[in-house]
Amino acid sequence: MNALEVIDLCIRYDNVTAVSNASFKLTSDQYCCLLGPSGCGKTTILRCIAGLTQLEGKLVVDGKSWQNSSKFLPTHRRPIGYVFQDANLFPHLSVRRNLEYGLKRIQNTQKTKLWEEITEMLGLEALLYRKPSGLSGGEKQRVAIGRALLSAPE
Repeated sequence: MNALEVIDLCIRYDNVTAVSNASFKLTSDQYCCLLGPSGCGKTTILRCIAGLTQLEGKLVVDGKSWQNSSKFLPTHRRPIGYVFQDANLFPHLSVRRNLEYGLKRIQNTQKTKLWEEITEMLGLEALLYRKPSGLSGGEKQRVAIGRALLSAPE
């Protein structure tokens, strides 16, 4: 992903405007931090980028419109990874199976190398056969990050 551009994003709940005319542009060599008080719309902006929430405004990525007044690119067609604040792991699956869920979007030729790279980088090898209920909060977050990275987002 070379550039992400959010143009005139408006977030309204009923008749209350939480975010008005938010606009920013990021290139692949930049980082962005959304700061603000609880409830101001930080997570909602991220949910719009991920395609989990459809609101007013435009979202352009690499010159392609992902969202505007007449178009909405579905979540599964957006080449991104998303980690929820509360990890959202599948409780009935082992760590291994939760991680394998992320591999669904990539070709078989990439899977083994990416698996080894991500599980080693995040220190997940020792957790693979445990269930999410037996993990600490930090371990759950590492598994969620691993699952997002294993989908090979751009």
